[in-house]
Amino acid sequence: MGKEERISSRQFVLLVMLFTVGSSIIIIPSSLVSTASQDGWISAILASIIGLGLVFLYSSFPKLYPGLDLPSIAELVMGKFFGRIVVALYFFFCFTLAALVLRNFGDFLKTKIMLETPLEAIHIMFLIPVIYAVKLGFETYSRVAEITFPFVVLMFFILIALTSPQVEITNIQPIAGEDWKTIFGSSLSMVGVPFLELVILTTFYSSINHPEKTRKSFIIGITLGSTILIITTLFTILVLGPELTRLKVYPTYVWAKKISIADFLERIEVTVAALWGITLFFKLVLSFHAALIMLEKLFNLKDYRLLVIPMSFILYIYSLIAYPNSAYFIDFATKTWLAYALLFGLVIPVLLLIIGQLKKRGQS
Repeated sequence: MGKEERISSRQFVLLVMLFTVGSSIIIIPSSLVSTASQDGWISAILASIIGLGLVFLYSSFPKLYPGLDLPSIAELVMGKFFGRIVVALYFFFCFTLAALVLRNFGDFLKTKIMLETPLEAIHIMFLIPVIYAVKLGFETYSRVAEITFPFVVLMFFILIALTSPQVEITNIQPIAGEDWKTIFGSSLSMVGVPFLELVILTTFYSSINHPEKTRKSFIIGITLGSTILIITTLFTILVLGPELTRLKVYPTYVWAKKISIADFLERIEVTVAALWGITLFFKLVLSFHAALIMLEKLFNLKDYRLLVIPMSFILYIYSLIAYPNSAYFIDFATKTWLAYALLFGLVIPVLLLIIGQLKKRGQS
């Protein structure tokens, strides 16, 4: 993959940003406010700081192992047998995340927009362009990210501008009214989704031109994505208030429904659906693509593209049985998923770095 597909540092920045926003822009405000109340936006800032720390961890790999991706590093550091166990575990993590992301979008459309459409049909409809993107390859859909990025930014600023008249400053008062232990505890849900999930992007390190710029690109990408999530959380609280934000499964969508200009410009909440759809598409594509690369490395296949169609059928079925309903998912994502994400996003990368450093010192 690395020799065939190459992307620029700028394209990697956009992919990091789109992946970070992904499913988080819809579900994160509710999970933060449910614990930290009106201080949910402060929790978002704390989570973003932790996310930057994780990026420094992930971007250490290109300096130690330039030109290598995560599965290759795992085999090099852990040996062939244990390395393949690590790769198999990461395949399950990436594939599960892809199934959850697909189900997120299906549930949202089913409950808010396409009420009469079967969930199965929505999944198929969304999965077809994902399959096409993954078959075309990393380089191709990275270029698509460049094209869609201005639309994402434009839709986000339109949403902010049109809801600004309905902002109530009292909704975030008193600032830091909750104790700091509660505020920090609330931030952990955002650390799990999406920051610990960013480890998936290390799978594509071998395809980035100028590996020495990886850390800078990663930092810029996560900063852009975090800024969007912080502003989204803040404005959701300012417009809806902490109580309504806490009660709604998709508070960002409810926030967008508040747009009303002179009884003429109304009901343009579909902009949120479009914004979320674009970012979610790239998160699903990257997660599914990473899972296929893990399988390619695991079984020494010549090309991951051979697996796209058969694995997409399994992904489709997995997404339907991943969880029973949206309320269950919110609880799962903010509690149980954090434990899984910590294993793959923190524990294993730290072990790989420590063992790799010890091996290099031993050799020297």
